[in-house]
Amino acid sequence: MWKCRKAKNIGIIVGAIFLIINLVWGLNYLSYSKYMMHSPDEPAFFEIRTSYASEDNDFYYTVKKPDYLSPNGNLASVSADGNISIIVWPSYFCNKIDSYGITLYDESAEQGYMFYVDEEMNFHPQNYGRLDPESSEAAESLLNRMKDQVFSQFQCMKSEFNF
Repeated sequence: MWKCRKAKNIGIIVGAIFLIINLVWGLNYLSYSKYMMHSPDEPAFFEIRTSYASEDNDFYYTVKKPDYLSPNGNLASVSADGNISIIVWPSYFCNKIDSYGITLYDESAEQGYMFYVDEEMNFHPQNYGRLDPESSEAAESLLNRMKDQVFSQFQCMKSEFNF
């Protein structure tokens, strides 16, 4: 009888923990809805990824809600030619933006670069540890050449997602 009661209590505790984890994840998942205000279609409640093109500018936007029990989703903006992609990762419950990433494609060199930037779209020092020195230099140089386009796209993205 004592073993039965102990097993029942453990089952209740495990069930409660599972329920709390799912509740917290669900609230975080729902917090991404605030980024879909400008979406032309009404996204389905449990749709993980919502993508749409903006009619105000020539950018393609994506809201990626967190996968089941994953804490992070992201917001993305891609230019019409596909040469600039900006990704931002909101914090848990979407209270602020945790980090910014960018993918740039250099058509002349036929080379793409993926790296972190700061909130002003400047090359983040963290990249020097992630990229080899040659790639870091080339990516930073490409960012500096495309800075006006990148910053303009980022401003449109901020307006689109209201962050």
